[in-house]
Amino acid sequence: MIFQRILPFSWLWLAWVLLALGMESNAETLNEGQYVPTFWLNHHEGGSIKARHQDALARWFQREHCPLKIELGVGKKKDAAFLFDVREKKSNEFSRLWLRARTDDPSPLTVHWLVKSSLFLEDLSSLKGERVALFDEQSLSGYQLPMRLLLKSGVSAKDISVYGVSEYQGAMALLLHGDVMAAAFPSPLMSRWSDKNSLVSLGISDVTLISGIWLMSELNKETKKACKKAFLKLSRNSRRDQKMRVFPEWLIGFEAVTLHNR
Repeated sequence: MIFQRILPFSWLWLAWVLLALGMESNAETLNEGQYVPTFWLNHHEGGSIKARHQDALARWFQREHCPLKIELGVGKKKDAAFLFDVREKKSNEFSRLWLRARTDDPSPLTVHWLVKSSLFLEDLSSLKGERVALFDEQSLSGYQLPMRLLLKSGVSAKDISVYGVSEYQGAMALLLHGDVMAAAFPSPLMSRWSDKNSLVSLGISDVTLISGIWLMSELNKETKKACKKAFLKLSRNSRRDQKMRVFPEWLIGFEAVTLHNR
């Protein structure tokens, strides 16, 4: 009797599962062949490279009617429709700055060397022989510009010990714990963290970074409109916002390019 009662329910459950799988298969078939633009990010400028954070961002764009493939690898850059970087590029018929990076600091995007104020250091030459936190050598904001500042002060790469980091939170932790003497940060993070942590700037870059979304290929009008709306809506809700973890910590969203912020 028990078997007779369970059996109809089991068949009903099995039929529901098969129906759900069929619906999913049909959805995949409908989407098969649909062009999905690639969004390439320069992860050397900070941000997570973990797959779960890339997936979180891709799912968010999907919900906003702008399906994107998120790519971090160098080889995929040439195929990208959208590109996030901090390096200025020449605008032409094939590429242009489409949206500007938005921060919580209105000042130009520059790079600072920060140290503890209690050390009473006077200039960057004081870092000779010390340990500092930097990104990898391919990073413009996290390595190349900070090193350029050191060289101007007579400090070469051989004169310092570099503790490699991939996110600015990690660099700040090393600095506050005393594991390094100094660390380099973009201006929005300098403004956000320096006062509350008793830090001072020993030097600022003379280069203003041009950061944002570059449109690298022409898309149809509907796709471009939907994706622009999605990018403008994208914002960092908290420090743990999963969809924003692939971006550097200083970025909080994007805004339209105007004559004022071009």
